[in-house]
Amino acid sequence: MRHYTCDLCGKALTPTSGPRMILKMESYPAPEETTLTDATTEADVVEEVALLLEEAEEAGAEPPVPTTRKASYDLCIPCHRRVTANPLGRARPATPRFSGN
Repeated sequence: MRHYTCDLCGKALTPTSGPRMILKMESYPAPEETTLTDATTEADVVEEVALLLEEAEEAGAEPPVPTTRKASYDLCIPCHRRVTANPLGRARPATPRFSGN
């Protein structure tokens, strides 16, 4: 039998303690914004990428390493609620309290 613990609070996650929630995260670079012109729409993208890789190989440079990152976390229900309510963990401003007038 596999044993799981909450990756935030360390609580043991057993079938009797409630469901185990899995949080999956993925990060990757945003695509560069470019404006489409007649020159860019007519260009053969596959040919351009092949040319860039060939130039890098001739120069002895390594091709760029992808910077995409994926992660998976096991969470108990209270920690899952806390993470989904404030995913970035930012300090929340105090909410003003108004009188009943």
